[in-house]
Order: sequence, then structure tokens, then C-alpha cells
Amino acid sequence: PHHVADEPEEARIEISEWAKKRREWLMAVNRDNVMFDEGELVELDHELCLMAQVIDNSARKQIEKALQASEERFRLLVENSPAAIFVQTQYHFAYLNPTAVKSFGAQSVDQLLGQAIMDRFEPRFHELVKERIRQLNEKKTAVPRLEQTYLKMDGSPFHVEVAAVPINWQ
Repeated sequence: PHHVADEPEEARIEISEWAKKRREWLMAVNRDNVMFDEGELVELDHELCLMAQVIDNSARKQIEKALQASEERFRLLVENSPAAIFVQTQYHFAYLNPTAVKSFGAQSVDQLLGQAIMDRFEPRFHELVKERIRQLNEKKTAVPRLEQTYLKMDGSPFHVEVAAVPINWQ
């Protein structure tokens, strides 16, 4: 390949201007759907050419956009569900939807996030809850539906039917 450094000064200026225009064009394309690796000017069949790797990114961007839309729809579904939904990690609340926050009698999600979930179960269910969480976390299998008693923030009991499935959380 022929390199710009081998050209006389006048040719380098002309090539430099040409390269700037091409680079501006490639940068503009890059902002849309194309990834561009740095290129170099080379001589091919006695013509000066810009050799670069250009990758069409549009399919990946469409997939990312569809995934974001799907995640947003799912988030809206969970956030607006009439069912109380929460996620626990290592026996602590990691997520609660607004219905769960209200069911536990909390004023805000901040009162429960990071708190020990065992504090929200009637003591007679503690061993059963620990075993169900172990099955969810270690065996990665769903646990059968179960009726049990949860405790509100003020300690008053409320009865629930619980279904739980394993989930990867962050």
C-alpha cells in the first residue's frame, strides 16, 4: 500500500483535505447505524483510496430497541399489577411493586428495600419459607402455591396465597 507520508507536501495537503471530507462522512454514517474502524489511505490501481472496515450496525440496533420496548412493557405490567410482587436476594427485599408496598402497609418502597424478608413472615412459617427460598436460590426450581401469613409493617397479620419462581436479579 501507498502511504500518505510518502507523498510530496502539496499532495499531502490535498489528500488531507480529501481524508477530512471522507472522515466527516464516515463519522456521520457512524452516528446512524454503522461502526467504523479507523482507516488508512492506500493506493489501489493508481488511485488513492480510503481503506477502512465498516460494519452495518442497524440489525443490532433494531434488536436493542425491541428489547428496550419489551422491557418497558414488562416493567409497566409488573408495576401496575393488582398482584403483590416482590423479589428477594439473600433473604432481603430487592424489589417490590407498588401493590406489595401497599400490602405490607409501608408508606414507601424505601421502608422495605434491603430489609430482611423474614421480618414480614409470621414466625410459624419461617422454616418453611427458608426451605422454599433455598429451593428457589439453589435448585433454581419453582415452588408450589401456598397459603401463609405475612406481617404488615405494624406487625398485623394478613393472609396470602404465594407462588414463587426463580429469577436472575441484576
